[in-house]
Amino acid sequence: MGCEIVREKFPDEPNQWSRLWDPHDIQQALRTSKDLERLKVIDLSCSRNLIQMSEFSSMPNLERLILEGCVSLIDIHPSVGNMKKLTTLSLRFCDQLKNLPDSIGYLESLESLDLSDCSKFVKFPEKGGNMKSLMKLDLRFTAIKDLPDSIGDLESLESLNLSFCSKFEKFPEKGGNMKSLRHLCLRNTAIKDLPDSIGDLESLMFLNLSGCSKFEKFPEKGGNMKSLMELDLRYTAIKDLPDSIGDLESLRLLDLSGCSKFEKFPEKGGNMKSLVELDLKNTAIKDLPDSIGDLESLESLDLSDCSKFEKFPEKGGNMKSLKWLYLTNTAIKDLPDSIGDLESLLSLHLSDCSKFEKFPEKGGNMKSLMKLDLRYTAIKDLPDSIGDLESLRLLDLSDCSKFEKFPEKGGNMKSLKKLFLRNTAIKDLPDSIGDLESLESLDLSDCSKFEKFPEKGGNMKSLMDLDLTNTAIKDLPDSIGDLESLKFLVLSDCSKFEKFPEKGGNMKSLIHLDLKNTAIKDLPTNISRLKNLERLMLGGCSDLWEGLISNQLCNLQKLNISQCKMAGQILVLPSSLQEIDAYPCTSKEDLSGLLWLCHLNWLKSTTEELKCWKLGAVIPESNGIPEWIRYQNMGSEVTTELPTNWYEDPDFLGFVVSCVYRHIPTSDFDEPYLFLECELNLHGNGFEFKDECCHGYSCDFKDLMVWVWCYPKIAIPKEHHHKYTHINASFESYLINIKKCGINLIFAGDQQNHMPMLEHPQNSGDNGSALQDTDGNVHGANQDDEHYHIPIVLDLLGNFGDIGSVILEGTDGNRKRRRDDSLPDVVEEPHYKRLGAPNTHLSL
Repeated sequence: MGCEIVREKFPDEPNQWSRLWDPHDIQQALRTSKDLERLKVIDLSCSRNLIQMSEFSSMPNLERLILEGCVSLIDIHPSVGNMKKLTTLSLRFCDQLKNLPDSIGYLESLESLDLSDCSKFVKFPEKGGNMKSLMKLDLRFTAIKDLPDSIGDLESLESLNLSFCSKFEKFPEKGGNMKSLRHLCLRNTAIKDLPDSIGDLESLMFLNLSGCSKFEKFPEKGGNMKSLMELDLRYTAIKDLPDSIGDLESLRLLDLSGCSKFEKFPEKGGNMKSLVELDLKNTAIKDLPDSIGDLESLESLDLSDCSKFEKFPEKGGNMKSLKWLYLTNTAIKDLPDSIGDLESLLSLHLSDCSKFEKFPEKGGNMKSLMKLDLRYTAIKDLPDSIGDLESLRLLDLSDCSKFEKFPEKGGNMKSLKKLFLRNTAIKDLPDSIGDLESLESLDLSDCSKFEKFPEKGGNMKSLMDLDLTNTAIKDLPDSIGDLESLKFLVLSDCSKFEKFPEKGGNMKSLIHLDLKNTAIKDLPTNISRLKNLERLMLGGCSDLWEGLISNQLCNLQKLNISQCKMAGQILVLPSSLQEIDAYPCTSKEDLSGLLWLCHLNWLKSTTEELKCWKLGAVIPESNGIPEWIRYQNMGSEVTTELPTNWYEDPDFLGFVVSCVYRHIPTSDFDEPYLFLECELNLHGNGFEFKDECCHGYSCDFKDLMVWVWCYPKIAIPKEHHHKYTHINASFESYLINIKKCGINLIFAGDQQNHMPMLEHPQNSGDNGSALQDTDGNVHGANQDDEHYHIPIVLDLLGNFGDIGSVILEGTDGNRKRRRDDSLPDVVEEPHYKRLGAPNTHLSL
């Protein structure tokens, strides 16, 4: 739009334009006119072939010259100094540029000079200090080693950036003359020290020396920088700070994190009355002076990973503004009682302090404390005063292996929302736990000695997440049913847990119930009252299966029954089910029957509201694939013809598509999950319908796996049903190999275990027309019987041969589907009650 406006009056006369972007336009303008007074902007960014700029004397009014990314540019014409109105000169990423002409000093209006990423630029011109209007000088990622003393004459300079100039070793003595300088960035340079004149930078607000691994000493007169607000010394070789640091009356941030040689904080450091954040993380500091208590504005103090820090100062409690105190992974053993005087403290972190044994009695006075992190400490108990922490929302004692007893008065923490006691030595909880009226999450997982949940625990009306994984608990009190807000209840790996409470069905909000690897034998009948339950995990409950799943669980989406004894039992599954995990299944007969019924009944029960892909199964090939898919196309794509008038057959329910795949492990890829995609394509007579599905799978499986989908007829738009003559399924994914794939139509009559059939799949590849059965026999894709084709792609019950439903082809060439009632039913229907599972993913 801007180009059009510029060119509107003189479309063919670039010498009349105020802005030029194209090298050809510039050449034309220079050829046709020696006077380019109208020209204000030249932008030749990324002109990779530009080697040298032509003479500038014909452009007296040029204001902006942009040459970014001109990687072949080797120099700038000396006449550049004649452009008295130039305010912006950008030479960023001019890789071959080594220097600038001295005439650059005559640019009296220049405000911004950008030379960043000019990797061969080695020397700033001596007369560069004459640019009296220069406000911003960017020399990042250049090869510059020093600056001329004249740099001090840049009286208007506000920002000087030399970060990542790895060869820059010395800041000029006269650099302190830049009275307007506000930002000085020397990050990751080779600088060792700063001249005393740095203290004369009376306007300096931000000084960044982070990553200067050779920088050892901060200048004594650095305390004179009265405007300095942020001093970043991270990862330097500095050992201490001069007492004059206390004179930095405007300093708000002091960052010394990662200074592994820094051992002592100055006594007069407490004079920095404006200091808000002090970061001493991962330093060699052993203690803090009492004067630290005088930091009246300090809000954040970070001493985490200071492995030698042993004692918090008694007067540290005087920091009335302190909100965040990080003592993570220090050698601290206790805290002074004065810690209770930190009236503004919001968050206290003591995790990984392996020597910390006792929380102070007066710690309960911290009325504003919201988070207390004591993970991986040696603490054994908490004082009763912990109950006085009226604002506490999170208390984390996870992995405190010596912690045995939760205080009786802990129930007084009325604001507590999260209580984590994972992997502690706790055996029980006091009845007062029920008084935690705001508690939303309680984690007792891996508390191997925890045996009994308190009767009054049911009073926690806000509790949403209760994790009892791998505890010694044997049962739950009936009051558990009173947890009206509970959404997640996890009891997995509780090997002694035998009985689910009768009133457990009262938990109206429960959406996830995990009983994996417990000793439970049955579930109460009122489990059917859990109307909001979405996930029921029963895997590894080897003694469980007694008519336990009710179709009244109307929102159940995922069911884990892996390693359950289910042979010969009755399954009644709700129509909402999306995924069944029955891996590993020890019985091929159970597997085939369950998978068959999942497919067939989901397709039969599909309604207008369920127009979508549904997963049928993800199983190891070693668990019966040869009996399921007798014929497959090798590779990742299969195409076949559709029977004539397939869309009019009321028995037609939908499609089943499948593939055999293996994950390809690689050391360069460590994601736990990848995604397998399938595209279904119906086409013919110039019409086409496509749909896609994506399934996430675990990379842990190294064996061949089989993936099976159901796709309902009702999901296919009706308007072009009669046009489609072929169906194609293709599979693809990153880091997996597709070995085989197949496709089939499912008809309602197949319920009698007649084998579903489809035309022979075809593949456009040279070898794709060959179909291979599981016995290794190869069959031609166009192999015909005398009157009809008998192509078999997917057999869910292990029925093989030329039985069941067939496709007939008459003399007129029309194909019709019929049932041969004279053919025997080879396999009886399994002893499972029908699975009303309309969107089932079966993992076996």
